Amino acid sequence: MSDTVFKLNRVGSIALVTIDNGEDYRKPTTLGRSAFESAIAVLDELERGDWILEPARGEDAFTERPVELWRGVLERKGGSYALVARMPPDPSVN
Repeated sequence: MSDTVFKLNRVGSIALVTIDNGEDYRKPTTLGRSAFESAIAVLDELERGDWILEPARGEDAFTERPVELWRGVLERKGGSYALVARMPPDPSVN
């Protein structure tokens, strides 16, 4: 199941799950209820704006300093995100 790709599209309360398991699509594929509910939860979070989204760049995938990638992406996004990028791990010590 590790090569299985789930694509979830949602319109209102209707969700369509596309499952690509590299096999014949006529063969039933089991999608556990918890996996489906987790996917719905992520869509809800995306709709609420709970995630910070930024298109990836090629250099992101091949960075020589992966530990600094998150900070760099936030700085690139700019505005208040750049401020978040410069916050210390524990803001209470600032």
